[in-house]
Amino acid sequence: MTFASPLATGVTLLHQDRSSAVARVRLDPGDPAFTGHYPGFPVLPGVLALEYAGAALRAARPDRAWELREIANARFRRPIRPGDVLTISLSLADAGDRMAVQAQLSTEHGPAADLRLEYADGLA
Repeated sequence: MTFASPLATGVTLLHQDRSSAVARVRLDPGDPAFTGHYPGFPVLPGVLALEYAGAALRAARPDRAWELREIANARFRRPIRPGDVLTISLSLADAGDRMAVQAQLSTEHGPAADLRLEYADGLA
């Protein structure tokens, strides 16, 4: 299955093991997602921060068609700006065709978001 993604830049997987993964992406200042969100103070929309966490999961576990099923918690701590280097650290709890994910997103300026997400295998 191929996933359509609104992400202008793909993630680079830095580390993965059975219960964790780390990915990174340099956010393109020309990404259209920043246009108009917000004028004079461009920030990455929260929905795209969630999508980057999903992209990191799919990079770490490409054997499944992971689809977001639940946003259990999303705390946005600081703006993610154009040109930032976004690091996505995942803690993974695999339950067969489901995956519980705790994601910490950070930039060179510090913590940006804490997420608790649940994914399911779209092919199961």
